Amino acid sequence: MRLGLAAALLGCLAFVGAPGSPTRAEAPQAAAVQPDAGLLAAHETFWNAYEAGDLWRMSQLWARDDDKISAAFPAAATLAVGWGNVQESFRRTFAHNRNVKIDAKLLRTNAEGDVAWLVSAVRYESVQTQTGQFVLMDRMFTTEVYRRESGEWRLVHYHGHFPGFRTMTDDPSTIIVAPPPIDRPDDPVWNLHERFTTAFSALDLGAMFELFSPEKSVTALQPTAPVPFFGPENVIASWKKTFGEIQALTIEPLQIVVEQSGSAAWIAELSQYHIAFKAKPDEIQHFHSVLTTYVLRKEAGQWQIAHYHAHFGFGFEAHQD
Repeated sequence: MRLGLAAALLGCLAFVGAPGSPTRAEAPQAAAVQPDAGLLAAHETFWNAYEAGDLWRMSQLWARDDDKISAAFPAAATLAVGWGNVQESFRRTFAHNRNVKIDAKLLRTNAEGDVAWLVSAVRYESVQTQTGQFVLMDRMFTTEVYRRESGEWRLVHYHGHFPGFRTMTDDPSTIIVAPPPIDRPDDPVWNLHERFTTAFSALDLGAMFELFSPEKSVTALQPTAPVPFFGPENVIASWKKTFGEIQALTIEPLQIVVEQSGSAAWIAELSQYHIAFKAKPDEIQHFHSVLTTYVLRKEAGQWQIAHYHAHFGFGFEAHQD
């Protein structure tokens, strides 16, 4: 493996920014945090194990005693939570692909205390085991969240998606899931998540902007966008065209996993979205598997979003063993 260092809500989140707005990865940014040797070694081991289909080596990287570790895979319909489910997701991935070749380029590294999050662009090649079909994901985007335990960096969350996947949906009349009651403790991290969901549902860019870190290190990976978004102006611009095409939006969380360590926190979420577009305001479209990662950092005593990563999962009926 070579390791590099360094819409509508189905289509218009591929938006790359408002006219005249800088949105490219090359835009001037603050210097990225240089990873320490242990973190870089963990990142390299992760991708080497992924390429080799080595489940045992992969297992050694994870905080397996934490029942809240989680993962979101490109072709998944749901979150994998807990080591048993995360392990099974990797097992399926490894079983379904052979002759895997991976070129992972590390785009951003950020750390807050004993938590670090890494953003990568990954070229993935394989051959499907059952069909013999060649698979190429020329630019998959990934987020890795690590927590340092007894001097060792352990994975606590992974999120990968390929913007080129066509989202698979059901007949709208068959996919609505009754959202379960979610116990929301009166906690600042949970409260920020609720404020974000409320602002997003209201298509309120101003309220959303207030929740993101003003630091240039803030990042976002949108479902169908072919580029990452770096810096607060670019991050918030990634929603602008989307909101211009939506008449109404309802977000219903189905599953939320929240973890916190010192002045960093991360959230993994599975939600369903119900959207009326301005082009067809009387027609509601349902997306019942939206997978989202938030990384939060406490700045000046306030929690703010430092990284956002979302993609449309496959339909439940398409998620095969």
